[in-house]
Amino acid sequence: MDLLKLIPKNAEIIFLGDLVDKGLNSKKVIDFVIEGNYKCILGNHEKYMLTYIEESLYKSIDNKWSVSDEKYGGKQTLENYINDDSSLEKHLDWIKNLPSYILIENYFITHGYGLPYFNRKDDPNYKKQLMTNRLDKSKYESEWEDINSHNIINIFGHCAFKEVNIGGKYFGIDTGCVYNNKLTAIELNSKKIIQVPTHQNDITNVRMFD
Repeated sequence: MDLLKLIPKNAEIIFLGDLVDKGLNSKKVIDFVIEGNYKCILGNHEKYMLTYIEESLYKSIDNKWSVSDEKYGGKQTLENYINDDSSLEKHLDWIKNLPSYILIENYFITHGYGLPYFNRKDDPNYKKQLMTNRLDKSKYESEWEDINSHNIINIFGHCAFKEVNIGGKYFGIDTGCVYNNKLTAIELNSKKIIQVPTHQNDITNVRMFD
């Protein structure tokens, strides 16, 4: 909310995913995005929620998402939905319809580093890569495209950096809010960076960058 106060009121807001987990107010965040009719990309943490919440909440089955650790953080999200099945059902239906990318002019907006898969953005076999690929990951390099052939700029999250990671054709804008750093927005066209520090009332697993 502090960050949005710094953004023009008539701006089109696009969230890059990972609205849930680790913070204390995942349900409120999703409610805010839905009620504001804001656009949002599917993040891997929303995908974890879809995959694991039923067995975690209703069957008491522990899984990688629901256990209390800083990597996934689903335990905090689960606590938001105790005795509130109506909100859970509404939010899961909303998550199921989130896109894996948004294309605005020459801006390719994804959750993970999506630039190497631009030509295959509509191939369902590569939806996971658009959501989970990392800038510093090499395991997918054999199937990456020639990124220099694309006249686009990839705006993405997922990979936490101390500062916005700016490349020739990309901006990585996840600046580790969950790790007690800061939350970042970028204004398209002007490339203006807007940031606020992590709010201490909404973090549970504080881990500073190495």
